[in-house]
Amino acid sequence: MENNLDGPFFLNYWQFSVHGPFDAKEELIDYYQGQVDPQNPQQSPTYAAMIHSLDDNVGKILDAVDRLGIARDTIIIFYSDDGGNMYNLVDGTTATSNAPFRGGKGSIYEGGVRVPAAFIWPHVIQGGTHSEALFQSEDLYATILEMVGVPLPPNQALDSISAVPVFKGGPPQREAVYTFFPHGPTVPDHLPPSASVRQGDWKLIRIFYDSSDQSHRYELYNLRDDVGERVNLAGQYPERVQQMDQMIEAFLNDTNAALPQLNPNYDPDFTYQSGGWQGVGYVHVEGKDAGLQVRSFGEDPMRIQTAGLDLVPGDYALEFKLRSLSASGSGQVAWAETSNAFDEANTREFNVIDDGLWHEYRLELQFSETVGALRMMPASTQGVVHIEWIRLKDSNDMLVTEWEFK
Repeated sequence: MENNLDGPFFLNYWQFSVHGPFDAKEELIDYYQGQVDPQNPQQSPTYAAMIHSLDDNVGKILDAVDRLGIARDTIIIFYSDDGGNMYNLVDGTTATSNAPFRGGKGSIYEGGVRVPAAFIWPHVIQGGTHSEALFQSEDLYATILEMVGVPLPPNQALDSISAVPVFKGGPPQREAVYTFFPHGPTVPDHLPPSASVRQGDWKLIRIFYDSSDQSHRYELYNLRDDVGERVNLAGQYPERVQQMDQMIEAFLNDTNAALPQLNPNYDPDFTYQSGGWQGVGYVHVEGKDAGLQVRSFGEDPMRIQTAGLDLVPGDYALEFKLRSLSASGSGQVAWAETSNAFDEANTREFNVIDDGLWHEYRLELQFSETVGALRMMPASTQGVVHIEWIRLKDSNDMLVTEWEFK
């Protein structure tokens, strides 16, 4: 900037301090260690210290713009590439949380695709202005060119739409925002290869070949009423699903997207299992650093079970440590002589605390006959939960059996 005071310049500043590897200044880590709120899912002092350094360095650039006297002639854009990392462990917890949004980096849910954006354009954008207009990273190209008065190249294929009319008080220019993520990352609350469209308050996600019959699966959310994407409305609004899915199809065709293919080795009867527990129906269980991850898809309730037990009649207590990332409602524990003999009478319910934090639960159970199987429904909605451990104790509070998943 100092060498280009008399002419135009372009500075592209990629700040790396809120990305792995996770490290920060010790004095800042110590400061934020004392600021941790146990009721807030953002509990990493290291990550907070990294954000502090990011703020300091962005501030140095803004201070230099002011010091050099070019603030009134400089456009400044602050933009993030994806949602926050909510799966890598830092300080014994996740790096960050994107609450109230669902998911994070590597996810097609709002926590992975909704990012902060700020534009400073002297003489044009009024300070403190806020806009609900849809905008995506591809739009930076056409927007910046129009801001600096450079025409778009002729005959160029273009995904970008300029937001300059919006900056000048005009109506939104983009009807819809599309996301295509044909990958299957193993991050918490991820989706298999998917595509989505956001149109107004509505968002449709197509999950390729993800139903039990290998047809596409759909999730539909009204982001005005459900910004956390907890209530799938696809079954209630089939016409809207069809209309928005046609938009996704047109987008994929227009961009000549490389699409996922059917798995010729797909086994609809395959059962996911880990740590002595297995999913019931179309429920995925997998061992993670954070414990047993349980994911419920579609209309199947979130249920897991274990068998091969030999528990005599009597009083017991089931204790477990669980955190919900995106599932809620009432949970349930049931017991039976075999995994085929569960009875609604032999159940206990509990309320799931859906705040992204770890909670310990304890349920009193009474076995009137020999029990060989336990079934748990960690939540009554689709979504993702983690279970760190499950312990069964007898009437004397002595440990009978324990499942540890970390």
